[in-house]
Amino acid sequence: MLTMCYTAHPSITINYTTVAIDHLRRNNPGLFQCIFITLTNSSETITSDFDLLLQASKLDSVNKYVINKDFRITFSNLPTKPSLIVIFSDPLSSLSPSEQKLFRTNLHTLDTNSKVLVLVNTSDPYPMKIINELLTKWRFNYVVYLDVAEKYPKVIYVDTTGSTAAVLNYFPHPGDLFRNAIRDMQGRPMIYAYWQVLRLQYSNWMTTTAQYLNATARQIVGPCTDTIAGLDCLMKLLKSDDMDISLDEFVFGQLIPEMYRMLFNILPDAEVILVPRGRHLNIVEMFIKPFRWETWSALVVILLSIEVLSWIFPLLFKNDPILLLVCGFERQNLHHASTRERLLFLPLVFFFFLMTNVYETKITSYMMHPPSIADIQTIQELIQSGIKIKVNMNNNRKIMKDELLGSILLNTTDTLLELDGVHAYIGDISMAENAVRMLDNYDFELERPMYNILTERRKMSLYMFWIPFCTPLHETFYFTQKMIFEAGLWTRWTRQDWESRDAGMRRTANAGNNQYLTFEDLVPAWIAISVGLTSSGVLLLLEFVFRHVCATRQIRRDKLW
Repeated sequence: MLTMCYTAHPSITINYTTVAIDHLRRNNPGLFQCIFITLTNSSETITSDFDLLLQASKLDSVNKYVINKDFRITFSNLPTKPSLIVIFSDPLSSLSPSEQKLFRTNLHTLDTNSKVLVLVNTSDPYPMKIINELLTKWRFNYVVYLDVAEKYPKVIYVDTTGSTAAVLNYFPHPGDLFRNAIRDMQGRPMIYAYWQVLRLQYSNWMTTTAQYLNATARQIVGPCTDTIAGLDCLMKLLKSDDMDISLDEFVFGQLIPEMYRMLFNILPDAEVILVPRGRHLNIVEMFIKPFRWETWSALVVILLSIEVLSWIFPLLFKNDPILLLVCGFERQNLHHASTRERLLFLPLVFFFFLMTNVYETKITSYMMHPPSIADIQTIQELIQSGIKIKVNMNNNRKIMKDELLGSILLNTTDTLLELDGVHAYIGDISMAENAVRMLDNYDFELERPMYNILTERRKMSLYMFWIPFCTPLHETFYFTQKMIFEAGLWTRWTRQDWESRDAGMRRTANAGNNQYLTFEDLVPAWIAISVGLTSSGVLLLLEFVFRHVCATRQIRRDKLW
């Protein structure tokens, strides 16, 4: 009896696919993960080309995830960004409407920049059409079709619209197998969303990316505004696929698997508090400020001691101590005074002469440049000062639960460009450092910024941009963002943006560069003169009254005698 054995041999397409996968694995910088999706019927028992592909010895070291058309992909059971997706459909396979829906959902879960290798009968329009429509709908970037029915090589490339871009009758080198379909968008729109006018650095970033892709940058108004909370905004973005990127910035405490399409910003940011600089001193504080309280105490003690001494020993001094030392008024010339009086008064005269000159000099300088109280340096000092903090609570809900600041918060939609000079503000340091230098936030009278940034930082965040699932531009945005930053253009554009804002305000601002002494500045001098004249008049009146009373008593005494 003669027994014959038949061993299935892989076709040239399967052999080439094996070589291509092995080449990708060898040149992949990280962990190579490959998802194999078969659309064949599970009841088939004969060994298919798909089975031969999985059994290839060259692929033994490949991390393979093999699923059929009934498997549902989630964000947790399979890698959402595999290195390669292999889709196999033989000439006899077909998909029911429910299977087509599941296949569409599975593709939507996977990253659109993953390389996709489709093994299909290209001459059969049904499976080719279904797969091509779904891959085009979700805008997969690297898609290659290999014909498994032909005996000769046939490679088909499609563009972003699903139309055939090239057909090869040979197998290219595995390193040249996949082509970037979005590298030349032929002027098609690259849509980015933001609810207001973009800042210069972000606008230039979008324009540069569009030029790199030969696309047309177009801005639309997204679903988010400054009055919508961040989580609500993200939920709206999840339902909108009419854009390639949303330039609304998000920050989250943790990233869930569904957020793998988020693009991180270049630099981390920190939340800081801007507090108004110290206010002007009032008139009473201005007269007290020249000396510290220790100096005032020493002067008062000296004057009171010498005055008490003159009351205890009335014959010791011919001159009144306070009038002589403070006002320079002498009843008797010190040259004709007693030795004890001269030894006691002469050192004090020199001392008070220096003190009064220092005091007068400081008061004069305060009239030219009005002083202010010390700046707040810590959060604790801010709380003790009673100053309220303005913050947009729609975009910062967690701060309402802050035990330290919760009681002094005020909800507002004002930005750091609209500082009122009264309240404190919470914002990002990247914006705060530039906002405090702007003309609208500058105190020309004191020649300094109106606001001070506390050195205590509340938290550090890394903002993210949302990129929809059905766009392959995630890697392109990351690439251009990185290149622009490393070239120094991002910093340059940011500086130019703030300079243009400041220049626009400079044209309308009244910058008081020339300081003149006005009548209001002389108020302390008028008060000093008024107090002096009033005191002199009161003392003179009291002296007349005292003399009149003494004279009346003397007349009555004379009459009695």
